[in-house]
Amino acid sequence: MTSARLNGESKVLIRLPQYGAGRVEVDLSSVGDIAGMLAGTTSEEALFLIPTLFSVCATAQAHAAVTAVEAATGAEASRQTQMARQALTTMETLREHVLRISLDWPEFYGGSSRAVDVRDVMQFVRRLQAALFADAPAFVPGNEPRADIAAALAICDEAEALLEREIFAEPPAIWLGRLGRNTMCRWALAAGTPAGNLFAHAAAKGWLDAASGSASLEQVSLDDLLAAWRHDNLTAMTEGTQPESTPLSRREGHPVLEAFGGTGIGARLIARLVELASLPGEIRDLIAGKGRTARALSTRDGNAVAAVEAARGRLVHAVEIADGRIVRWGFLPPTNINFAPGGVAGECLSRLASDSDDERLGLARLVINTIDPCVAYDVRMH
Repeated sequence: MTSARLNGESKVLIRLPQYGAGRVEVDLSSVGDIAGMLAGTTSEEALFLIPTLFSVCATAQAHAAVTAVEAATGAEASRQTQMARQALTTMETLREHVLRISLDWPEFYGGSSRAVDVRDVMQFVRRLQAALFADAPAFVPGNEPRADIAAALAICDEAEALLEREIFAEPPAIWLGRLGRNTMCRWALAAGTPAGNLFAHAAAKGWLDAASGSASLEQVSLDDLLAAWRHDNLTAMTEGTQPESTPLSRREGHPVLEAFGGTGIGARLIARLVELASLPGEIRDLIAGKGRTARALSTRDGNAVAAVEAARGRLVHAVEIADGRIVRWGFLPPTNINFAPGGVAGECLSRLASDSDDERLGLARLVINTIDPCVAYDVRMH
């Protein structure tokens, strides 16, 4: 069980059938009315409030929010600003992956948390923001970066060294060249890190292909999201069978993942590691002005949607602004896609097979963690 907290999103209750027979039930419940709190505020007030209202991926939340506001008001940020903001959000993704691997993964193989060993990662986003924006807030319209490129690249070097030391036990670029299951299993047995230990444990237990579902990895388009928002029904995107929004869907097609076809536990573990190993280089590219940034679409009547890739998946914010004030605010976090009725979490959990209910409970927690390690959830038998 992960404890619920006010994070502006949802908590999840999952009911597994006893003895492996029956339907898996996934229930989402809202925690707090963030949209209601923002209605009637100015865009400046809303942008100030949003990072304080979300305890999960606050940088990505602020990024999506300011991108939506800028699109709705026709005040698009410069390319340089977009790149610098994306570098901060990508560094937050790196931080979250490191923390979740070091804090959570040892539990699944009977190990101890390695949080103390990765404590430096907690400062990387703050330090990178100081290097890119000096004393100016990054997610305020009109603020341009004043980058200290040397300082920013030095932080990337530190991040990469931490990944080598605490996650991969070798340079991430070397790890990304490990193709095939046997090669990856040999790495896992030798690494001695939480990442290697959990993968080796899952392989030894025969879990690498467990819980593989068939949900689409193709994202809902921004055009469809904007249309749903204009009809006041952004939540319609969570109804029925859904594509997933996770590191696995984001890294689909990477050569390292070819040996782990499908969407089972092994593929999800490796996808998170593939992403993590790739992030220092991607942040360097963003600092140099290359790479993908947040996307937004808007209409002439003050409606806009913006999508940002956060650690768990794609985060969407939508806004309608009139006369300088927020008429409506909406958001669609990846949790609400992945744990929706008919979504990937329920499908993968329904494919768990074990003679032991205790083992199925443990496997269910591992599946949830590989899909969304930050969701507040409880798993019960019914």
